[in-house]
Amino acid sequence: MLDIDRVRIPLLKRRSAQTVKHVLVLLKRIIDYGARKGYTPPLSFKVELPEVDNIKTEDLSPEQLKRFMQTLEIYPHQRAVSIMKIALFSGM
Repeated sequence: MLDIDRVRIPLLKRRSAQTVKHVLVLLKRIIDYGARKGYTPPLSFKVELPEVDNIKTEDLSPEQLKRFMQTLEIYPHQRAVSIMKIALFSGM
């Protein structure tokens, strides 16, 4: 476990939590493969993965929203325009 921490802690200082998670998952998979092939004993502990929050909310600026609405007004497929407006106004 100490060896995993020696990899995890310095990486968290330089890289994003998602990158560190990918590295640790890859390391775990390599160790599991070695254990299945009989090259090494399996891990006797659980590898702790960092918490990742990748949810990003992006809103349109007032200028972008204005141009979007103007584009919808002249778009030839009004059924698609109606669906886009429902999605826009309902937060879908």
